[in-house]
This record gives sequence, C-alpha cells and structure tokens, in this order.
Amino acid sequence: MMEVYYRVWKDEGETAGRLAYEQCRSLPIEWMHESAELLEAAAAIKATHALSLAEAWIAAAAQIAGATLVPKDPEFWMLTLVQEALPQVATVLSPAPPTRRWR
Repeated sequence: MMEVYYRVWKDEGETAGRLAYEQCRSLPIEWMHESAELLEAAAAIKATHALSLAEAWIAAAAQIAGATLVPKDPEFWMLTLVQEALPQVATVLSPAPPTRRWR
C-alpha cells in the first residue's frame, strides 16, 4: 500500500497519491498485521533466500495466508510458493534517430 501511495505521489503529485491510496483502501483487502508467526516466517525466508527485507515480509505473508503471489520481480521465482506470472507486455521500440556525421 505504501508503495502505491509514494510512487503515485512521486510521479503524479500528492493529490493523486492520496487518491490512489484511498482507492486502494476501498478494495476488499484483508489486512495482515505483524505477528510472531509472520516475523519468524519472514526471518526464515530472508535467511535462506536472496530477497530484500520487504520481499521476505511479502513472501511470508503470502505463505501464511495461503495466497498466490503475482510477482514481477524474478527474485520471488526461487520460492516454493504458489505463484502466477504476470502477462508479458510487448515493448514497442522506436527506431533510433539517424546518426549525424560531423565533417
């Protein structure tokens, strides 16, 4: 949730960030708060995998909740959790501008 808030704020301004945050809060999301179980699972994942601290918390929360991870970061793929790949988005590249030759 914080990532949505700060990224939209950073890219589109504070008002847009607050709106995105409020829109996310209106979704039917079940919030998971910190607990000893979550801490221990996140610590075990962090100790045994090359993940950031935040990624370890995300993976542990998914593990405890029995949720499906839908990661875009390949770091998650090494985990033995239920995961679903995001659809690939085609990238359209524009041609490079012509090279100028100075004489």
